[in-house]
Amino acid sequence: MIELLSRLTRHPLLTTELLIGTLFVTVLNLASPIFVIQVLNRYISHGITGTLITLTVGMLIAMLLQFFFRLIRTRIASDISIDSDHQLADRVLEALSSAQALELLGMGRTKLQECSVRLQHIRAGYSGPTITNFLDGPFAVLYLMAAFIISPLLAWIGVVAIVIGIVIGIANVFFSTRSATATQQKSMEQRGPIISAVNNLETVRLFRGASFLSGPFTKVTGSLLGLARKEQSGRELYRSTTMMMTILLSVILYAVGAIQVVEGLISVGALIGINILVTRAFSTLTQFIQSMSLINRAQKEYRSLNEILRLPKEKQDGSSLQEYSGSLEMRDLGFTYPSTHNPLFENIRLKLKSGDRLIITGQNGTGKTTLVRLLTGLLSPERGSVLVDQVDLRQIDPGWWRDQLIYLPQEPTFLPATIHDTICAGDPEINEKRLSEIIAKSGLEAYLNNSAEGVNTFLGEEGRTLPQGIRRRLALARAMVSGGRLVIFDEPTEGLDEAGCRTVYNLLNEFAEEERTIIVVTRDQKILKGATHVINLDQKPVPLTQELGDANVLN
Repeated sequence: MIELLSRLTRHPLLTTELLIGTLFVTVLNLASPIFVIQVLNRYISHGITGTLITLTVGMLIAMLLQFFFRLIRTRIASDISIDSDHQLADRVLEALSSAQALELLGMGRTKLQECSVRLQHIRAGYSGPTITNFLDGPFAVLYLMAAFIISPLLAWIGVVAIVIGIVIGIANVFFSTRSATATQQKSMEQRGPIISAVNNLETVRLFRGASFLSGPFTKVTGSLLGLARKEQSGRELYRSTTMMMTILLSVILYAVGAIQVVEGLISVGALIGINILVTRAFSTLTQFIQSMSLINRAQKEYRSLNEILRLPKEKQDGSSLQEYSGSLEMRDLGFTYPSTHNPLFENIRLKLKSGDRLIITGQNGTGKTTLVRLLTGLLSPERGSVLVDQVDLRQIDPGWWRDQLIYLPQEPTFLPATIHDTICAGDPEINEKRLSEIIAKSGLEAYLNNSAEGVNTFLGEEGRTLPQGIRRRLALARAMVSGGRLVIFDEPTEGLDEAGCRTVYNLLNEFAEEERTIIVVTRDQKILKGATHVINLDQKPVPLTQELGDANVLN
């Protein structure tokens, strides 16, 4: 409700037009009972054809006006929400793109993947038809006021029925909201095995993964079907109750009204007219309750999205050095994940000058990739600092810093784009000569020459369909576009054939000749031979930091 009122107040002119349009639609709705009353009371009693023609023409005009007013006000109601929906979607994407990595990962992948579903529910809750049905509710009082003018007794019967209908509607909203929440939770659980089956074809087929997935999938599907059955039964119960109450209301109105007609208190036309007015008020308030259900659901989804929107963001500004030399210092650097008690590492002290080559080694899980993420600025140190030309990395503009990196992640992922756009993402203005040079140095040339679309090949599914070696070569090409002074490679030769490894060696040699600072996470002995410094993360909690001249470096 708060969000709806906020949207209405942000557009005062449109809201005023919407309220005026709703008033006109409500008043024009009175034409139908007035037409019935006048035809039965005047034409049938006196048989004047001119009166019938006048009443009929007036009713047709009222119908046409009502038709156009309904279309116009629905369009106005949609215009009130369209900007807010667009801005909300942009804010969600911005939050997902700029939130601090550690905070974002803590939300859980499944919850983040539900963002598009939540946006869809919010659009439905604040759509044009929902808003108009919501605003129609208060104006239903006009129907009751007209009914009171004709027959207070019959109008009071309508009021009692409407109050009962509102109570039943509120109860239905409460139970349907609970049911929808449980269904959504189970739907999220059901998607897990499906995504696993799609993303892990080999595991499912070669290691009997289907039987492993079928257990939890069958269990959650059974729960989901049970919830769906209850939800459908609840909707049908409410629909049937509403229909029964509408019919019952008409029966009572006609029964009591018939007595009033016999007693001469009202006419037959008035009886039929008041039935139309009261039942229309009842149906309008029923639709109002249904719109409230959608609005409440949207408000709930909005609160869930707010958890993401409120995540602390990466700093978007900071210092930009005029020229980065390539020097880097880790000063008492330490990090502990929030979910653990023991530090992953601490008190790392190391200075690298331009042209130095650091190798980071260690067993799986010792924090090699975490250390790399600290150096790239994706994570912030819990203790200590990373200095860039003697400036704390936390004071540096993240955008500028990432332009100084030639970064190859351990598991490259790609956005849905062409190979050309993927490579050039870091520098869209790159010239064709430089692009061709990068493609050749990364070892992509042969693959692209044999591809029907070449650099215009579209990458779907984050590039997962590409062979591992091609993915690494593509990630290499993407990294080289920046031309930065700091090279950071995370397991660059892992999974590569001899030709791919040779490509990596050649690039590292070229970077070394250009006096770029190089940091490589690897156990590749050939790369280790070129190191000037080594950090061994196997030693805990303070990693072993040595220079190549130490006899224990390669052990």
